[in-house]
Amino acid sequence: MTTTKRPILLGRSPLIWPTTHWAVRVGEIWWEIRGKGGGGGEENCPNRVSRNTGSTAMSGAGAYYGCEIVGETSKTDEAIDQFITCWLIDNPRYDILSDNCQAFAYSVIYFLTDGVNIRLPHRFDAAKLHSSFVWQAGFWSVQSKGMSVTRLGTGETRASVGYIHFLYKGPSMELSIAKRRGAWIGTSPLGRVELNMGPLVGVHVEPNVHIGLGIMNGNIDAHLLGCGLRAGVDGVEVNTSLGGISLCSIM
Repeated sequence: MTTTKRPILLGRSPLIWPTTHWAVRVGEIWWEIRGKGGGGGEENCPNRVSRNTGSTAMSGAGAYYGCEIVGETSKTDEAIDQFITCWLIDNPRYDILSDNCQAFAYSVIYFLTDGVNIRLPHRFDAAKLHSSFVWQAGFWSVQSKGMSVTRLGTGETRASVGYIHFLYKGPSMELSIAKRRGAWIGTSPLGRVELNMGPLVGVHVEPNVHIGLGIMNGNIDAHLLGCGLRAGVDGVEVNTSLGGISLCSIM
Protein backbone atom coordinates (compact mmCIF):
# COMPACT_ATOMS: atom_id res chain seq x y z
CA MET A 1 0.00 0.00 0.00
CA THR A 2 1.35 3.39 -1.02
CA THR A 3 1.34 6.03 1.70
CA THR A 4 0.69 9.60 0.61
CA LYS A 5 3.49 11.99 1.48
CA ARG A 6 2.58 14.98 3.62
CA PRO A 7 4.36 18.29 4.24
CA ILE A 8 6.26 18.82 7.49
CA LEU A 9 5.87 22.33 8.88
CA LEU A 10 7.63 24.11 11.71
CA GLY A 11 5.82 26.75 13.75
CA ARG A 12 7.55 29.06 16.22
CA SER A 13 6.39 31.48 18.89
CA PRO A 14 8.31 33.88 21.16
CA LEU A 15 9.24 32.96 24.73
CA ILE A 16 11.54 34.97 27.00
CA TRP A 17 13.92 36.99 24.79
CA PRO A 18 15.79 35.78 22.83
CA THR A 19 14.32 32.26 22.85
CA THR A 20 11.52 30.70 20.79
CA HIS A 21 9.15 27.79 21.22
CA TRP A 22 8.96 25.20 18.41
CA ALA A 23 6.09 22.95 17.30
CA VAL A 24 5.83 20.49 14.40
CA ARG A 25 2.87 20.02 12.08
CA VAL A 26 2.29 17.05 9.77
CA GLY A 27 -0.84 17.20 7.64
CA GLU A 28 -3.45 18.77 9.92
CA ILE A 29 -1.93 17.74 13.27
CA TRP A 30 0.44 19.70 15.53
CA TRP A 31 2.78 18.09 18.08
CA GLU A 32 4.69 20.09 20.72
CA ILE A 33 6.11 20.05 24.24
CA ARG A 34 3.68 21.96 26.43
CA GLY A 35 3.79 23.41 29.93
CA LYS A 36 0.81 24.27 32.10
CA GLY A 37 1.09 27.96 31.36
CA GLY A 38 1.59 27.89 27.60
CA GLY A 39 4.35 27.18 25.11
CA GLY A 40 7.35 25.18 26.24
CA GLY A 41 7.74 22.93 29.25
CA GLU A 42 8.48 23.56 32.90
CA GLU A 43 11.93 22.98 34.38
CA ASN A 44 12.41 19.51 35.87
CA CYS A 45 8.74 18.63 35.37
CA PRO A 46 7.59 15.65 33.30
CA ASN A 47 7.65 16.34 29.57
CA ARG A 48 4.15 16.42 28.10
CA VAL A 49 3.37 16.37 24.39
CA SER A 50 0.17 18.01 23.21
CA ARG A 51 -1.56 17.21 19.95
CA ASN A 52 -4.13 19.39 18.21
CA THR A 53 -5.51 20.27 14.81
CA GLY A 54 -5.96 23.74 13.40
CA SER A 55 -4.03 26.52 11.72
CA THR A 56 -1.78 26.98 14.77
CA ALA A 57 -0.47 24.88 17.63
CA MET A 58 -2.09 25.20 21.08
CA SER A 59 0.85 27.39 22.14
CA GLY A 60 0.24 29.79 19.25
CA ALA A 61 3.26 28.52 17.33
CA GLY A 62 2.65 29.07 13.65
CA ALA A 63 0.72 32.30 14.21
CA TYR A 64 3.58 34.66 15.07
CA TYR A 65 6.09 33.99 12.29
CA GLY A 66 3.97 31.75 10.08
CA CYS A 67 4.52 28.11 9.25
CA GLU A 68 7.59 27.10 7.30
CA ILE A 69 8.20 24.02 5.19
CA VAL A 70 11.01 21.80 6.52
CA GLY A 71 10.41 18.62 4.51
CA GLU A 72 7.89 15.93 3.67
CA THR A 73 7.14 12.50 5.06
CA SER A 74 5.29 9.26 4.38
CA LYS A 75 5.19 8.38 8.10
CA THR A 76 1.69 7.80 9.52
CA ASP A 77 0.22 9.49 12.59
CA GLU A 78 0.42 6.15 14.40
CA ALA A 79 4.15 5.89 13.65
CA ILE A 80 4.66 9.45 14.90
CA ASP A 81 2.81 8.69 18.14
CA GLN A 82 4.94 5.56 18.66
CA PHE A 83 8.12 7.58 18.12
CA ILE A 84 6.97 10.23 20.59
CA THR A 85 6.21 7.57 23.19
CA CYS A 86 9.79 6.29 22.88
CA TRP A 87 11.18 9.85 22.95
CA LEU A 88 9.34 10.57 26.20
CA ILE A 89 10.77 7.41 27.76
CA ASP A 90 14.29 8.56 26.84
CA ASN A 91 13.62 12.21 27.75
CA PRO A 92 11.15 12.08 30.66
CA ARG A 93 11.74 15.49 32.26
CA TYR A 94 11.97 18.97 30.82
CA ASP A 95 15.37 20.65 30.92
CA ILE A 96 15.77 24.08 29.35
CA LEU A 97 19.36 23.26 28.29
CA SER A 98 18.73 19.78 26.89
CA ASP A 99 15.35 18.03 26.77
CA ASN A 100 13.23 20.95 25.58
CA CYS A 101 10.76 21.90 22.85
CA GLN A 102 13.46 22.46 20.24
CA ALA A 103 15.16 19.14 20.93
CA PHE A 104 11.76 17.46 20.66
CA ALA A 105 10.82 19.24 17.42
CA TYR A 106 14.14 18.43 15.75
CA SER A 107 14.00 14.78 16.87
CA VAL A 108 10.54 14.45 15.34
CA ILE A 109 11.64 16.15 12.10
CA TYR A 110 14.73 13.91 11.84
CA PHE A 111 12.53 10.84 12.35
CA LEU A 112 9.99 12.00 9.77
CA THR A 113 12.63 12.63 7.10
CA ASP A 114 14.99 9.77 8.02
CA GLY A 115 17.63 12.50 8.33
CA VAL A 116 17.59 13.33 4.60
CA ASN A 117 17.06 16.74 2.97
CA ILE A 118 15.94 18.65 6.07
CA ARG A 119 15.27 22.36 5.57
CA LEU A 120 15.87 24.01 8.95
CA PRO A 121 17.70 27.37 8.79
CA HIS A 122 17.37 28.37 12.47
CA ARG A 123 19.88 28.34 15.30
CA PHE A 124 18.98 26.33 18.40
CA ASP A 125 18.65 28.24 21.68
CA ALA A 126 19.86 25.19 23.63
CA ALA A 127 19.39 21.46 23.24
CA LYS A 128 20.86 18.03 23.75
CA LEU A 129 21.20 16.59 20.26
CA HIS A 130 23.23 14.11 18.28
CA SER A 131 22.15 13.15 14.78
CA SER A 132 24.09 10.99 12.35
CA PHE A 133 24.84 11.96 8.76
CA VAL A 134 22.85 9.94 6.23
CA TRP A 135 24.70 9.33 2.96
CA GLN A 136 21.64 9.71 0.80
CA ALA A 137 20.11 12.39 -1.41
CA GLY A 138 16.46 13.37 -1.35
CA PHE A 139 14.14 15.52 -3.43
CA TRP A 140 10.79 17.08 -2.60
CA SER A 141 8.55 19.86 -3.84
CA VAL A 142 5.95 21.14 -1.37
CA GLN A 143 3.36 23.91 -1.41
CA SER A 144 1.71 25.01 1.84
CA LYS A 145 0.50 28.18 3.54
CA GLY A 146 1.37 30.46 0.61
CA MET A 147 4.89 29.04 0.41
CA SER A 148 6.37 26.83 -2.29
CA VAL A 149 9.71 25.05 -1.82
CA THR A 150 11.48 22.72 -4.22
CA ARG A 151 14.61 21.19 -2.73
CA LEU A 152 17.32 18.68 -3.56
CA GLY A 153 19.52 17.89 -0.58
CA THR A 154 21.48 15.30 1.35
CA GLY A 155 21.95 14.46 5.02
CA GLU A 156 23.14 16.48 7.99
CA THR A 157 24.76 15.87 11.33
CA ARG A 158 24.21 17.94 14.47
CA ALA A 159 25.72 17.84 17.94
CA SER A 160 24.61 20.07 20.80
CA VAL A 161 25.54 20.39 24.45
CA GLY A 162 23.63 23.17 26.16
CA TYR A 163 24.18 26.39 24.25
CA ILE A 164 26.96 25.02 22.01
CA HIS A 165 25.71 23.70 18.68
CA PHE A 166 27.59 22.20 15.72
CA LEU A 167 26.12 21.48 12.31
CA TYR A 168 27.35 19.99 9.07
CA LYS A 169 24.74 20.00 6.32
CA GLY A 170 25.51 18.29 3.00
CA PRO A 171 25.23 19.83 -0.48
CA SER A 172 21.84 21.22 -1.50
CA MET A 173 19.90 23.20 -4.11
CA GLU A 174 16.66 25.07 -3.43
CA LEU A 175 14.00 27.26 -5.00
CA SER A 176 11.65 29.02 -2.55
CA ILE A 177 8.70 31.25 -3.45
CA ALA A 178 6.64 33.11 -0.84
CA LYS A 179 3.37 34.36 -2.29
CA ARG A 180 3.47 38.17 -2.66
CA ARG A 181 6.52 38.27 -0.36
CA GLY A 182 9.54 37.22 -2.41
CA ALA A 183 11.54 34.44 -4.05
CA TRP A 184 14.94 32.82 -3.56
CA ILE A 185 17.11 30.37 -5.46
CA GLY A 186 20.52 29.00 -4.58
CA THR A 187 22.95 26.15 -4.23
CA SER A 188 25.52 25.08 -1.64
CA PRO A 189 27.65 22.58 -3.59
CA LEU A 190 29.95 21.73 -0.66
CA GLY A 191 27.42 22.00 2.14
CA ARG A 192 27.56 24.11 5.29
CA VAL A 193 29.61 23.91 8.51
CA GLU A 194 28.22 25.93 11.40
CA LEU A 195 29.11 26.60 15.04
CA ASN A 196 26.73 28.54 17.31
CA MET A 197 26.53 29.80 20.88
CA GLY A 198 22.77 29.48 21.35
CA PRO A 199 20.82 32.31 19.69
CA LEU A 200 23.52 34.85 20.53
CA VAL A 201 26.26 34.36 17.95
CA GLY A 202 27.22 31.90 15.25
CA VAL A 203 29.69 31.49 12.39
CA HIS A 204 29.41 29.34 9.30
CA VAL A 205 31.41 28.33 6.25
CA GLU A 206 29.28 27.74 3.17
CA PRO A 207 30.52 28.25 -0.39
CA ASN A 208 27.29 29.19 -2.13
CA VAL A 209 25.46 31.04 -4.85
CA HIS A 210 22.24 32.38 -3.30
CA ILE A 211 19.99 34.97 -4.95
CA GLY A 212 16.74 36.37 -3.63
CA LEU A 213 14.77 39.19 -2.05
CA GLY A 214 11.75 39.24 0.21
CA ILE A 215 10.28 38.49 3.64
CA MET A 216 10.16 34.93 4.94
CA ASN A 217 9.42 33.55 8.44
CA GLY A 218 9.74 36.93 10.11
CA ASN A 219 13.00 37.87 8.39
CA ILE A 220 13.93 40.27 5.61
CA ASP A 221 16.24 38.31 3.30
CA ALA A 222 18.27 39.90 0.49
CA HIS A 223 21.12 38.10 -1.31
CA LEU A 224 22.97 38.38 -4.60
CA LEU A 225 25.47 35.70 -5.63
CA GLY A 226 25.85 34.60 -2.02
CA CYS A 227 26.44 38.05 -0.53
CA GLY A 228 23.70 39.66 1.50
CA LEU A 229 21.80 40.09 4.73
CA ARG A 230 19.03 38.42 6.68
CA ALA A 231 17.51 40.35 9.59
CA GLY A 232 14.46 39.94 11.81
CA VAL A 233 13.24 37.53 14.44
CA ASP A 234 16.30 35.30 13.93
CA GLY A 235 18.68 38.20 14.50
CA VAL A 236 21.12 39.56 11.95
CA GLU A 237 23.07 37.34 9.58
CA VAL A 238 25.68 38.80 7.24
CA ASN A 239 26.82 36.52 4.43
CA THR A 240 29.37 36.30 1.65
CA SER A 241 29.73 33.67 -1.06
CA LEU A 242 32.01 31.71 1.32
CA GLY A 243 30.24 32.01 4.68
CA GLY A 244 29.06 34.46 7.27
CA ILE A 245 28.27 35.41 10.86
CA SER A 246 25.01 35.50 12.84
CA LEU A 247 24.28 37.78 15.77
CA CYS A 248 21.73 37.90 18.58
CA SER A 249 18.05 37.32 17.81
CA ILE A 250 15.68 40.28 17.76
CA MET A 251 12.37 39.66 19.55
